[in-house]
Amino acid sequence: MADVDLAWNYFKTTFLALINKHAPLRRFRVSGKDNPWFNETISSSIRERDKAWAKAKRSNDASDWVQYRALRNKCTKLIKNTKSDYYLHLINENLNDPSKFWKLIKSSSGSMTPSTLPDRLK
Repeated sequence: MADVDLAWNYFKTTFLALINKHAPLRRFRVSGKDNPWFNETISSSIRERDKAWAKAKRSNDASDWVQYRALRNKCTKLIKNTKSDYYLHLINENLNDPSKFWKLIKSSSGSMTPSTLPDRLK
C-alpha cells in the first residue's frame, strides 16, 4: 500500500509543479454589475489617478506623491458627488410614487440577511 501512496504523491506533486510552471493561475478583477452613475469623466479621472500613483511609486519623489494625493482626493470627491447627484435625482423623480420610492430605497441600501447581521443581533 505504501508504494501506491508514494507513486500517487510523486505523480501529484510532479503534475501540479508542471501545471504551475506552464499554466500558472492568474488573478484578475471581476467587475460587478455596472453602476449607472459611473461615467466617462470618472473613468478618465481614475486612469489619471492610477498613472500618477505609478509615477509616484516609481520615482518616490515628494512632489509626485503630492500630485497623486491631489488626484486621489479629486477622484474620490467626483465619485461621491456624482453618486449623490444620481441618487438624489432618482429619489426626487420617484417621490410621488411610494411603491417606486421604496423599491429604490431597498435596492440601494442592500438587504440584511441573517448571515450578514452582526453577531449581537442573531
